[in-house]
Amino acid sequence: MTTGEIDRMPLDSMQRHIERTVLLVRQGGGEHVMNVVLGIFRNIWRAVLCPNGEALSPQVEMLIRYNAHGILGLYSSLAQSEDGFPSEEALEFQKWNARRTLGDMCALQGMEQGVVLDRLLAALSMEGPVAGGRELKSERATQRG
Repeated sequence: MTTGEIDRMPLDSMQRHIERTVLLVRQGGGEHVMNVVLGIFRNIWRAVLCPNGEALSPQVEMLIRYNAHGILGLYSSLAQSEDGFPSEEALEFQKWNARRTLGDMCALQGMEQGVVLDRLLAALSMEGPVAGGRELKSERATQRG
């Protein structure tokens, strides 16, 4: 969704989620939030990159951890700044980082980006355990039926 390849959530909805997450982190819930975020990221990437149940490679695990911590840290620091979040610069950086991460994930798994994007779209439109039991549906997936 962040790369712009898949319709993203409305900006005001995303901002509310970020603000709530940052508030939880500030109130001492950072470890819990990180565990939830890591679990969601792992479940989505495992469903996308390892559809036959194989394990994620150690490099992919590190990339997931790196991005989860980086995104949460970025949101937290930007939410505390005077400019607030999301600024246009922060959104552009996030889009750039998502594209880079997608490319890295594809390279690490030896997969074509188009295949991975199709699987991501399918994973985000599924219900159930892909995102830790939470229903995730992109607008495009919902519109396609």
